[in-house]
Amino acid sequence: MKKLLATITALTLLSLSAHAGILIDPYIGYTVSGSTSSNFTITGSDMGARLGFTNMGLGFGVDATVAGTHTYKDATTSTDYTRSNMGVFVSYHFPILVRGYATYFVNSKISSSAASATGTATKLGVQYTGFPLIAIGVEYYNMAYKDAEIGGIKFTSSVTESQTRLALSVPFNL
Repeated sequence: MKKLLATITALTLLSLSAHAGILIDPYIGYTVSGSTSSNFTITGSDMGARLGFTNMGLGFGVDATVAGTHTYKDATTSTDYTRSNMGVFVSYHFPILVRGYATYFVNSKISSSAASATGTATKLGVQYTGFPLIAIGVEYYNMAYKDAEIGGIKFTSSVTESQTRLALSVPFNL
């Protein structure tokens, strides 16, 4: 009888604190530090959204960057590129007002008026979620572009880039 009462109590307490929900998390970010394997420095900003599900702190879903403009500079040139990313993420919201997440972008694309490249990317992030409605965080991006095109000529690329970004998001758990 004691085991049955303990089991019912445990199930009741777990069901009171557990809730599954839909996550809608629009974000904007600014690259504070970035570089490529071909010695370009990167600055810029982008926006996107994470859409998915959460349950007891664990979240997963789709992450899409829909609008991003970055400037690539070296000693003699400066070129503006537009970026778009589509991938999947997993996150965990810790009880101490911190959320961590990782994203694997299966499709990462940059393009300018003269060139474009596609590849994959990863993103790791940590956010402070203690403010009302707003989460502030730091993200680390790592991209690898495999296919490139310049002036209509397609070729295989081995360009990589890394960025450290500040991010601001407005996560909604419905």
